[in-house]
Amino acid sequence: MPRATSRSSGCRTGLPGVVPGRPGRHRSGQPISNSVVDKTFDLTDITTAHRYMEANGQIGKIVVNG
Repeated sequence: MPRATSRSSGCRTGLPGVVPGRPGRHRSGQPISNSVVDKTFDLTDITTAHRYMEANGQIGKIVVNG
């Protein structure tokens, strides 16, 4: 079985706005994020957030603000 290797930083150079040599950063300096937030809960609702996570109904990330 072939050994898994990490991608080189050159694999992202074809993406618009990506600076070669600085993977994970846009030309504006802001981090590139592909995360989708499904639902946001307050820390006081942590029990509800945990039940929501256990139900496996989310499409993206569950965020807890505290």
